[in-house]
Amino acid sequence: MAYPLLGIQEIDEQHKALVENLQQLQAWRSKGHGYSAALNAFLSLGQYVQSHFRDEEAFMERHDFPELEEHKIHHQQLVTKLQTIEQHVMSGDDITDEMMALLSQWLIEHIGGDDMKIATYLRSVASPA
Repeated sequence: MAYPLLGIQEIDEQHKALVENLQQLQAWRSKGHGYSAALNAFLSLGQYVQSHFRDEEAFMERHDFPELEEHKIHHQQLVTKLQTIEQHVMSGDDITDEMMALLSQWLIEHIGGDDMKIATYLRSVASPA
């Protein structure tokens, strides 16, 4: 899965790990490793997403990112979606293609849109006009 790099090593490394977690979930699911393996991969992804969001929000706060509150709302929207998916999975439902597509699409759009704004902001404050 291709995703844009921000040029912020700390965040880019976490995005790489997020994508790797998502790919692991897709691999477990597609290889038929069963419910337990897919559930563990999904729960691991969810935990990593929340940890990443905390780190990313702290980074934005340290750098006085002006759109922090809006960014937090977008993070919470994904957390809510993940919690809904988790409820389905915990009740025995399979992680469907639609759920995987949602996560993949959200990650790419969020990194390429919302997160790219962080990089743009940092470049603008680093080089005064």
